[in-house]
Amino acid sequence: MSTPQAPAPRSKASLKINFAPTGGQQGLDQEGPAVKFRSQRMTVFPKDIQAPDFDDRFETLEQGLDQLAESMKEHAKQTADGVGNFQPIIVVGAMPPYVLVAGRRRYLAAQRNGLALAAERYSSMPEDYRRQLRYMENSPEGRNNYSPAELIANVAKEQAAGASVEWLSRAFVRSISTIEKYLRVGRDKALQEELRLGLPLTRALALVNDHDEKAGEVAKAAREERGEAVHKSAKPGRRAAASTGASARRSPLALNYVEGKTLRIIVDLKRLICAEDKEKLRDFLREALQRIDGTMASRTTQEV
Repeated sequence: MSTPQAPAPRSKASLKINFAPTGGQQGLDQEGPAVKFRSQRMTVFPKDIQAPDFDDRFETLEQGLDQLAESMKEHAKQTADGVGNFQPIIVVGAMPPYVLVAGRRRYLAAQRNGLALAAERYSSMPEDYRRQLRYMENSPEGRNNYSPAELIANVAKEQAAGASVEWLSRAFVRSISTIEKYLRVGRDKALQEELRLGLPLTRALALVNDHDEKAGEVAKAAREERGEAVHKSAKPGRRAAASTGASARRSPLALNYVEGKTLRIIVDLKRLICAEDKEKLRDFLREALQRIDGTMASRTTQEV
């Protein structure tokens, strides 16, 4: 009889990252020898991680967290080790509590259900490279893009702290010419506020080209002339910053019904924030199911 073999041990070194250490905020562009850092793939729980204190997200952090938490809960049921995330978070530290580098939304979603998380753990990592990884995750190719206001604020903040255009280009996965345009927008505080109120980034860039340092004043004057509290092109969720506007009072729900033909429920999930709206949505769904049941019963009777 053959002796059953023990399962192969899980690899402790699953990823290599090569980078040049740069010496912190004041040395973002110093040259240094390339250093290899080896990571360990492991399972961690939210309680093993320090609560992150970085402020790169001020608009989109909470958006869709409930849906993400439910999705991770379903994913955990299908995995052998019960982890809720497919893409590992990145942490640094020799032992708990670890410092979270990237994956804050997954961390917050896991907190809600007490789920385990797949993680890549590094024993150490320079601070400026931690920031670079955090921004890379939210690049256009990443899973959780920044809003325009967050993108410009972070680019401007890092540039003020001493980051070069080359460093910003790598961190935000944009070309150097694009980063230079973002920095022009970031120097205009009024324009940054208009971005928070929903001004499209493409429009902000065009205003800078046409009006230079007066771009923010022009955008604000145009919005006020239209009598708007926020820009019409604002993405759902940003209107909360200007709740006094007429558009902010519109219900995020609508029910369109054409007798015997069409039943359509429109739900703006990003603006569905109060209990009254949620109860109204339940009523809409009940009515929709009743109408569907009635239509199906009527057709069945006709066929008989």
